[in-house]
Amino acid sequence: MKLKLIIWYLVTFGVTLNYCMLPRDWYYGRELNFTSVASIATGGVELFEPSAVMPNPLSISRPKFIFSGAYQLGMLGERRTRFVFDQYDNTVGEIAIAENNSLYGQIGQFAFLLPTPLLNLEFTTAPAINYHYYFYREFRDDFYTLIATEEVRLSGILYKSSLILGRQWCNKFGFAFGPIYFFGSRDYHYYRSAVLNNPDIIIDTPGAPWGWGYTCKISYTPIEKLSATLYYTSSTTLKDFIRGQTAVYYPWSVRLNLCYLASGEIPTKLGAFASYTNWQRLNINNFNKVLNLGIGIEHTLLNMVALRYGFRIEPSFTKPTVICAVFTAGWGFEVSSMKLDVGAEIGRRELYPEHFLYITDTDRIYQNIVTILGGLKVPIELPW
Repeated sequence: MKLKLIIWYLVTFGVTLNYCMLPRDWYYGRELNFTSVASIATGGVELFEPSAVMPNPLSISRPKFIFSGAYQLGMLGERRTRFVFDQYDNTVGEIAIAENNSLYGQIGQFAFLLPTPLLNLEFTTAPAINYHYYFYREFRDDFYTLIATEEVRLSGILYKSSLILGRQWCNKFGFAFGPIYFFGSRDYHYYRSAVLNNPDIIIDTPGAPWGWGYTCKISYTPIEKLSATLYYTSSTTLKDFIRGQTAVYYPWSVRLNLCYLASGEIPTKLGAFASYTNWQRLNINNFNKVLNLGIGIEHTLLNMVALRYGFRIEPSFTKPTVICAVFTAGWGFEVSSMKLDVGAEIGRRELYPEHFLYITDTDRIYQNIVTILGGLKVPIELPW
C-alpha cells in the first residue's frame, strides 16, 4: 500500500511538473490561418480562389475540374530566459536556460472542385490544428556536470475534411453548406531523468481526436472586381483527445474575406480577412475571444508569374495582449496548364509564465514559427 502511494505521488508530481513546461495554446493546438499554398503567401487571405460559391471572376474560360495538393514543412524555435539581478535587486540582463528548435513535415491541403450546371461540389482535406511542440532542458551542478534532463514532446495534426455543395446566382450571390469531419493524431510525451534517488518519470498520453461539425459560406460580388465571402464553422467536441479518456470542446468561428482587383499596368489583387473565435466559450480562466486580422497582395508579372506577400496578427486566446506577428511571401508559376505554388510564413511572439497550464519559474519565452508549403494545382476542362 505504501509503495502504491509513493508511485501515485511521483506520477502526480510528474504530471504537474511536465504541464508547467507546456503553453496552454500548444496544449489545445495552434490554429492554422491559411487554406492553401497561395493563401499562406498572402497572410491567410484567399484572393479570388475558385470555390463552390464563387467561380473565379477573373476567368472567362469554360468550367474546369480543379485538383490541388500540397506538402508542409514547419519549424518551432523557442528560447526561455531568466532575469539576472545584482545585489541591489536591479535587473542586469537575461540568461538563456533552454533553447530548442524542432522540425516537422506533413501532408498539406488536398482538394478538388467539380463545377456542374446545377451545383458545385467542393471537397477539401486540410490541416486545421497543429500540435507540434518540443521542449528540452538540462540541469547541471556548480561544476557544470549534467545531473538531470527534462523533455516535453507534443506531436500530431488535426485535419478537417469538408464536402460542400454550393451555387452562385446571377454572378453575384453564392451559398454553400456541408459537413466537416475532424480527424488526426495527438501524442504527448514527457520524460524527466532520475534525480537523486527518485526514478525516471515517463508519461505518454497518445490520442486520436475526432469529431463532426458543419460549415457554410455566403458570397457576394457587387461588382466584377470586388468579392466578399463570409464563412462559418460550427463548434465541435473532439473525442479521444487523450485516447479513451478525454474529450475537448473547440468553439465556433466566423470569418470574413474581402478581395479586390486593382487596375494598373501590373494586375494586382488586394485582400483582407478578419477571423473571430469565441475561446471564452470554454469557461476556462484566462481564455478569451480572439480576432485575427490579415492582409495580402498578389502581383501578376511577366509570363504569368505571381508574386505574393502579406501580413497577419494572431492574438493568443490565453492573453490577447500577446500577439504573434506573421509575415508571409510566396511565388506562383504556370507550367503548361498546371500551376506550381510556393509559400512561407514566419512569426514571432513572446510568452510569459501565465500562458502555461501551471506557473513556471521562467521569466520570458521567445518563440519563432516558420511554415513552408509547396503545392500543385491541375485544372481539367469539362465537356459542359
